Amino acid sequence: MKPQVHIQFASRACKPDNIPDLESFYQWAATVLDKSSEVGVRIVDNSESRQLNQYFRQLDRATNVLSFPFTTETPDQPNYLGDIVMAAPTIVLEAQQQDKPVLSHWAHLFIHALLHLQGYSHKTEASASVMEAQESKTMIALGFPDPWLSERYAIENR
Repeated sequence: MKPQVHIQFASRACKPDNIPDLESFYQWAATVLDKSSEVGVRIVDNSESRQLNQYFRQLDRATNVLSFPFTTETPDQPNYLGDIVMAAPTIVLEAQQQDKPVLSHWAHLFIHALLHLQGYSHKTEASASVMEAQESKTMIALGFPDPWLSERYAIENR
């Protein structure tokens, strides 16, 4: 049994060639989730991302990923962790701007969101350090580069 990942594409504009295939999402989820876990993923355009970011975070801009933990256990969905919204155009643009492989950036942001659904946070320096270490460990286990390595190097060499 694998974690269940339900993926929804919000518009035709969100199905470009540079969105990972479904198997990739399932594989990534299996690295950080319990086998009985279940999550929903909605791939959106920047307009929907901006609307959601404005409504839930009072930030009037598109964002790469939002996580919505499900906080009430119900008998029909006892292991539902929550929902993730990923803005395809923003993720692709960020990867290009940061000179990262697009697939690697998708994986990192998805894992980041899955960790949020499990209670990880980056609100304090200590909690961010724990979360980033878990992200690095998971990305390396999946065969991707450490997503924080270049940022740590830049900070240490200022």
